[in-house]
Amino acid sequence: MLQQIDVILLCGRQNIPLRGHVEERSNFMAILHEKANADDILFDHLVFSAASRAKYTSPAIKNELVELCGKDVLNQVIGACKSASCFAVIADEYTDKATKEQHCHN
Repeated sequence: MLQQIDVILLCGRQNIPLRGHVEERSNFMAILHEKANADDILFDHLVFSAASRAKYTSPAIKNELVELCGKDVLNQVIGACKSASCFAVIADEYTDKATKEQHCHN
């Protein structure tokens, strides 16, 4: 499970989408399989548990992991802001195709 969390955090840091058109060829699975090439335990888990379908890579599990990772990152940011003497918020606005104004906060 830690390897999957590492992949989710990597994709988040690099702004890489987890999903693709086909689940087995998604960025998440591609990176996870690359990590499995160097990790025998992960390789065995992905290959040998495929028959039992207990790989823990379903969209529902990924969504839950993404939500938990997001909460953890948010808590880290809040902690850093609370301990800082000052901080800044950078915001931008743009209009999408539906002419709806969108805000981006950095």
